[in-house]
Amino acid sequence: LWQAADIVVRATNTDAGDSLTVLESLACGTPAVASDCVQRNEAAHLFRNRDADSLAAVCKMVLDDLPASRAKLTEIRLRDNAASLIEL
Repeated sequence: LWQAADIVVRATNTDAGDSLTVLESLACGTPAVASDCVQRNEAAHLFRNRDADSLAAVCKMVLDDLPASRAKLTEIRLRDNAASLIEL
């Protein structure tokens, strides 16, 4: 389902940590837009917590340049995978 979506939005006011929703969508190559109420994965696009205008602006930015947003995810995944292999 994540791969069929253009973006995934996690518009919560609180979280116990970086949510599984955000991590799953990023792992599937789908850009995630999430509130900045907690520290998030560097690939997530953050909006100011409890700020609807910020949420709308970040969603628009991601959707306006979706190919670049998806490319950023690929670049980060490749870098992280390479780092994991080097550690082995």
